[in-house]
Parts: sequence; C-alpha cells; structure tokens
Amino acid sequence: MKPLVLTMSAFGPYAGLERLELSRLGDEGLYLICGDTGAGKTTIFDAITYALYGRPSGSVRGESMLRSQYAAPDTPTFVELTFSSGERVYVIRRNPEYERPARRGGGTATEKAAVALHMPDGRIITRRDEANAAIENVLGLTREQFSQVAMIAQGDFLRLLLAGTQERMTIFRKIFSTELFERLQQALRNDANALVRRYEGLQAGLRQSIGSFSCPEDAPQAETLRLAREGRLPEEDALRAVDELIRTDEAQLNEAAQRLKRTEQAIQEATIRLTKAQEQTVRAQALAQAKQDLAGASVEMERAGKALAQAKEKASQAEAMEQQAAGIRATLPQYDQLEDCRRRAADASVEATRLAAEQARLQAEAERLQRSLSENKSLAASLSGAAAEAEHAAAEVRAADETLIRFNQFAALWRQIHGLEEELAAANERYRQLSDRAAQLHQQYVTLNSAFLVEQAGILASRLEEGRPCPVCGSLHHPARAALTAHAPSESDVESARLKDETARKQEDQAGRTAQEISGKLSASREQLVQQARQLLDTDDMDAMPAAYKARKAALNTRRAQAADAKEQATRRAGQAQQLNQQIPRQEKQLADVSARMGAVSSALAEKQSAAAQLDVQIRTLQAGLPYTGRRAAGAEADRLALQAAALRDMLRQAEAQGQDMQTRVASLQGRIRALEAQQQSAAPCDEQAERAAQEALTLDRQRLQEEHQQLVSRLEVNRRMLKSARDQAEEWQRCREQRAWLDALSDTANGRLTGKDRIMLETYVQMTCFDRVLRYANTRLMVMTGGQYELLRRKEAASRQSYSGLELDVLDHYNGTTRSVGSLSGGESFKASLSLALGMSDAIQASAGGVRLDTMFVDEGFGSLDEESLEKALQALSSLSQGHRLVGLISHVGALKDRIDRRIVVTKQRSAGSHATIMAE
Repeated sequence: MKPLVLTMSAFGPYAGLERLELSRLGDEGLYLICGDTGAGKTTIFDAITYALYGRPSGSVRGESMLRSQYAAPDTPTFVELTFSSGERVYVIRRNPEYERPARRGGGTATEKAAVALHMPDGRIITRRDEANAAIENVLGLTREQFSQVAMIAQGDFLRLLLAGTQERMTIFRKIFSTELFERLQQALRNDANALVRRYEGLQAGLRQSIGSFSCPEDAPQAETLRLAREGRLPEEDALRAVDELIRTDEAQLNEAAQRLKRTEQAIQEATIRLTKAQEQTVRAQALAQAKQDLAGASVEMERAGKALAQAKEKASQAEAMEQQAAGIRATLPQYDQLEDCRRRAADASVEATRLAAEQARLQAEAERLQRSLSENKSLAASLSGAAAEAEHAAAEVRAADETLIRFNQFAALWRQIHGLEEELAAANERYRQLSDRAAQLHQQYVTLNSAFLVEQAGILASRLEEGRPCPVCGSLHHPARAALTAHAPSESDVESARLKDETARKQEDQAGRTAQEISGKLSASREQLVQQARQLLDTDDMDAMPAAYKARKAALNTRRAQAADAKEQATRRAGQAQQLNQQIPRQEKQLADVSARMGAVSSALAEKQSAAAQLDVQIRTLQAGLPYTGRRAAGAEADRLALQAAALRDMLRQAEAQGQDMQTRVASLQGRIRALEAQQQSAAPCDEQAERAAQEALTLDRQRLQEEHQQLVSRLEVNRRMLKSARDQAEEWQRCREQRAWLDALSDTANGRLTGKDRIMLETYVQMTCFDRVLRYANTRLMVMTGGQYELLRRKEAASRQSYSGLELDVLDHYNGTTRSVGSLSGGESFKASLSLALGMSDAIQASAGGVRLDTMFVDEGFGSLDEESLEKALQALSSLSQGHRLVGLISHVGALKDRIDRRIVVTKQRSAGSHATIMAE
C-alpha cells in the first residue's frame, strides 16, 4: 500500500484545506517530516489511518476531537486519501461527526459522519462497516496491525524493550492475537476446578448415601457402616457390608413368610371350630324361644275364637243399614234441582245489581260529556281568527332577520378594515427595516470587494511555493513576496458578502410588494363599507357611522322582539283552535254512544229482576218435601250407613282369618321344636369360650409376624435402592477421580504450575516462539546499528520458580562476551535496541499477515538521544529497510537529520491560523 495524495480540511491543527501530493516523495528511500513541537507532524499519519479505518492511529484522540479548533465555522472537516495497492488505485474520503452552522435560519446543525470509498471498478461504497471490511481486504491488515507495522512509535517499543514477562504477555497478546490460548488456559483451569468441586460433591454424596442405609443396631454390619460414615473405612467396605445385610434380610424374609403361612392355616381351623360351637348355642336359644312362642300362640288362638263369635252376631245388622242408605240416594236428584234453582237465583241477583250500577255510571258520563261539549264549542268560536294573526307576525319577523343579516355583514366589513389597517402598518414597518438592512449589507459588500481588489498581490503571494513557478512571472524562487495586511479579506469573504447583499435586496422587494397588496385590499373594503352605510344608515360619513349603526340596530332588535312575541301568542291560540275543532266531533260521537248503552242496560235490568222472582217461588216449593238441608247432607248420611255396614262385614272376615292364622302358627311352632330337639341330640358338645380364646391368640401371633415381615420388606427395599444409587455414585466418583488426574496435569501444564518446572504458560510458550522470530528480524538491524556489538537474547531460565517466566530479555555484548539485562543499556543504546525491536516486530507481523508489504512506513521520534556515529548507523539500517521500493518517513525535529535527508514534509505552526504542511522534494 502506497499513499499518493492526502487532503485534509479543518483536521486537527490544520485549519484550512491541506493537499499533500505524497507521490512527489518518490518510490523508495528516506524522507523527513519535520517541524515545531506540536505543529502536527504525527497528525499526517493520524489522517492516513483515519481515512483508511475511521479512527486515528493513537488512542488519545477520539473522533469527536478531530475537527480543528482554528477552522472557520463554514469550513468542512474531512480527510481524503488516494492510495495504490498493487496496480490498482483507490480513493477514500471520510468526515467525523461535528457541529456546523445551520444552512437555514440561525443556530447550528450536526454534520453526520460519512464515508465514500471509490473502488477501481467504479463502485462507491458508502456504508461504514462495508468500507472498513473492503479496506481490510485490500490491505490485508486490521487497524491495529497497520498501526504496528506502518507506524513505528518509539515510546511504545522502548516500554516493550524494558518490560517483564507479565507486561510483555499483555502486549504480545494483542500483537500476536494469542487471546485464544489465554482463553484455553482459563477454560482448562475452570474445568479442573469444576472437576475438583464435582469430585468432592460426589464423595460427600456417596457418604450421605452410606448414612442412609437401614441397619439394626445388633446386626454384625452395623459397626462397619458406622466407621464408613465417619470416613474411617473405605466406601467399598460399606457397600460390601450392605450387600451382606441384604442377603441376611432376604433369608429372614423367607423364614418369616413360612411362619406367617402356618399361622394363617391354624387361624382358619380355629375359625371352623368356633363357628360350630356358635351354631350349637344359637340352636339352644332358638329351641327355648320356640317353646315360649308356642305357649303364647295357644293363648292367642283361644282369644281369636271368642272374637269370631262376637263378629258373627253384629254382622246381622249390616243388611238393614244398606237398605236405608239406598232410600236416601233415591232422593238425591231432587236435591240437585234445588241447588240449581238457588245458584241461578244468586246469579240473577248479582247481575241485577251490576246493571243498576252501570245505569247510574252511564247517566253521570252523559251529563259530563254534554257540559264539556258546550264549553268547547263556545271557545272555538272565540279563536277563529288566530291563524291569520300568526302568519302576519311571522312575516314581520322574517323581514327583521333579513335586515339584521345585512347589519352583521356591515359590522364584519368594519372589523376587516380595522385588521387591514394594522397589517398595513406592520408591512410598512418591515419594509422600512429590510430597506435599511439591504443598504447596510450593500455597503459592506462594496467595502469588502474594494479591499479584496487592493489585496490581490498579497493573496497571490500567499499561494506561492518554493520551487514551483509563479503564475505572474514564472520564477521558481520568490525572495520578496507581497505581504497580506492583518485585515485582508479572502475571496470567500467577498462572495459571502455578495450573497448576503443579493438576498437582502430580494427580501426588500418582496416586503414592498406585500405592503402594496394590503393597501389595495384596504381601499376596496372602505368603498364597499360606504355603499352599505348609505343603504342601511342613510349616511356616508365614516365618523357618524358607529352611532347610526348602534341606534338603527337597537330599534330593529326591538321591533323584531315585539313581532316574535306576537307571533308566539297567535301561533299558540291557532293551535288551540285547531285542537278544539278536532275534539268537538269526537265528543259528540261519545255522547251518542253513551246514550245508546244506557237504554240497553235499562232493558237488561228489568229482565233480570223478573227472573229472580220466579226462581224464588221454585226454591220454597222444593224445600217443603225434602228432610235434609241439601244434597251434601243427604249424601253424607247415605255414605255413613253404607260404611258402617261394610265395617261390620269386614270385622267378620278378619276374625275368621285371624282364627285360621293362629291354628297354622301353633302347628308350625310344634314342628320347629321337634326339629331343633333332634339336631341338638345329634351334635357333639363344643366349648365356645375356649375356641374364641385360641383364635384371638393366633390372631396376635399373625399381627406380630406381619409387622416383622413388613419391616424386612421395607428395609430391603430401602437398602436395595440406596445400594444401587451408591454404586452408581461410586462408579461416577471413580470416573471423576481418573478424569481429575489427567485434567489437573493438563491444566497445570497449560498454566505453568508443574512442580519443579519453570512457570511457563501455554500462551507464553506461543508468545516465546513469536518473540524468537521477532528477535531474529530485530538482531539483523541491531548488529548494524551497534557495529556488531549487541544482540538481543530471550532469557532461557527463570530467576525464580515462584514467578512466571519465558519472555525476559537480555542483551549479549560481543565485545566482552557477557550477557546482561537490557535495562543496563544507555539511552542511545536503548533507542537502537527498541528501534531494532520495533522494526523486527513490523517485519514479523507483515510475514504473519500472508506476506503483506507496505510501500510506506513512518518512524516517530527518538533520534535525539543518538550521537553522531549512532545516528549514522541508524540511518544506514533504515536505508536498508527502505530498499526494494519502500519509502520510510522519519518524524523528528532533530536538526542533524535535515542535513542528511533532502526530501521533507515541513510543518509550520501559526498561533491563530493553525498549521500548514509543505512538501520539499528537489
């Protein structure tokens, strides 16, 4: 990669536009970047790095600090770099985010960060991440690698020269990208620690499982398990003891099952014997009860015979009662006829009463309707002219409303004229202000333009560069340049003043046109107002219009209110008349209907009164021939006689049935007694209490055996489950112990913790290999710079087994054959060693980046500590570095370098105008 053109605008200490044609420095060799301290020498490399990667080379300046503090507000900040890679040319332009004056109005606006990468094929990449990826792909280097390879910062590599192993590990981790090995070390250390915790957890869990085994205190294995729980015996002994305990319990469980089976059989036999004894007792009790029941049944049978004789005697009266009941039922139709007459007489009486009440109500309704009808006819006659009065009043209201609308329009026009007068005054004032401002800006432009023409000689002289021809005389040397005055305006100042003058004149013209438009509207509105005043107020005097308007409008409002009130009253009376005209016919029809209904009710009332008198005669005739008060009393007497006769016949049947039942029961009891006596004589004698006691004793034995059996089953279940879990844990613990052995060794090896060995970690070992390669590159230049005296060596043995080692650095003095620490070197010798180490680091990184080669490099400061001879040797080494089409720039303010290096970039600094860079390539 070779920079061709670098353009900086308002960047760092450079206030204006700086264009450096770096291609003028040639293709190889050394060139010098010199200037005052703080002028901006390193900023050139910062600008190149920022253009390529979007960040400057150092870590001190952030992107927000890139805009020059000396720049004018309207000067943009950006960096543009044209560079070549191989045969292809690329152009990239970047600007940071910064505050600038707003293009419209006042205040400031934020200029967003932007990038534009012009590719050789014509593509333009504007996305920041895509542009960064394309640059890394073209150069083959990341920003960090580019800063380490292309920018040799002596302060950083002097620190690396004198650093110890721990500090070099941190530095090399970033340079050689060994973070992966450091993460591997940490991962192995974490895995080993995690495995230790798992090993201890498994061991604790195994001991907990051993403590969970169920074992009787008198068992032979109890002591073994206790010692194992306390950690005094190996866990394997405890597992063997539990295995023996399980076998013992299994044998005891089989024996207990056999005893339980024999006890169950004995209980069944005892139950059979007890059942037989209980049956004998039950038969004896049943025989005694049967004899007792037989005695009672004999007494009951004798009593049933007497009750049968009495029932037969009473049954002879039932036939006479049944004949009497039949006679009463034969008269029941006459009772029905009497009840019908009574019901019809009551209905006729109720209906006659209702009709009499209805007749009185209809009479009152007819009288009320007649009075209301007379009143409504009289009122309707008095309201006959109300509709015409309402229409006349409505016409007066409409006429008043139309006139009021014209008055409101007049008032709106009056307000419009007042507003236009205020707008005209404001527009005239704005026109006056803009006219004054335009005159002022025009005078400023004329003044600046005149001064600019006067200062042309000084402006042309400020652009002259030594060695380049003058555009006026063609001379390459400019010994007596015209000087600019302190207040000489620039061309941009004159152009800015011209634009402001032109804008102000346009604003003045626009304000004048606006005032004229408002004045025209005001005149037209006033003319329209006078015409309306003549029609409404009978005057065209503007001063008399307000009073005339107020008086005329007040009188008009009064007339309208009176007309509206008359309209409301006439409308209400017209509506009342209309309602009466609709109501009178309905009342006349209602009166006719009421009179007709009243005649019908009078006829029906006479008919009902006549029917009621006839029914009353029939009722008295029927009551004279019947003994009971009504059909219900006669029916009740007939039912009583019939029920009494039926009860006597039922009594006879029950007495006969009861006598038969008692004879059957006595015979049955006699047969049961004979059967029970025969069974008792044939059964063998048996003691029920003795059999019950034997059965209870066997039941207790069975309960005890069941509890013993259940205890053995539960203990076996727990111990088998816990033994399987403990064996699984023991196997996992054994595997963990084996894995721990090799993982601890691997972690200790990677982390440099092997006993009796140097404390060299895996990452350090990788860095040692990279460091050895760097030292090989570095020593080829250190031997040249020191005349073959010094050679850098990596220390092979650690000073102490207690600290990490592997990256300590010594120096071999070939003049006396001694090896000593690099910290013993003098200032000049340290500079040579650190410069050689930096160049070696650059060569190693380029080689590890796939053979990437940079055609331009920078070496920053450090030459001031060298004597004349050392400076010459350092330049020889750097010259060899620049061979093969490589250009090396030395950033320094050492005066001796100016005599040895012809090609230069000279950076000058002014107090208030920023810095300026000039290329001198003769």
